[in-house]
Amino acid sequence: MSVDLAIRQPELQERINVHQPYDLRSWAIRFSVSTEKIQQAVLVVGPVVKDVKRYLRK
Repeated sequence: MSVDLAIRQPELQERINVHQPYDLRSWAIRFSVSTEKIQQAVLVVGPVVKDVKRYLRK
């Protein structure tokens, strides 16, 4: 059985892709917020995970 290295877990990603529903849902679950909050955060601070995390803590 081979492993598809193109599929990465959200914890390993540095950026959030709001155009991918799976990615958006995964980050929403991880941060315990709605997908709309993730989209809003990305619009304000950009797609970098550490920036989104900092924004959501406010």
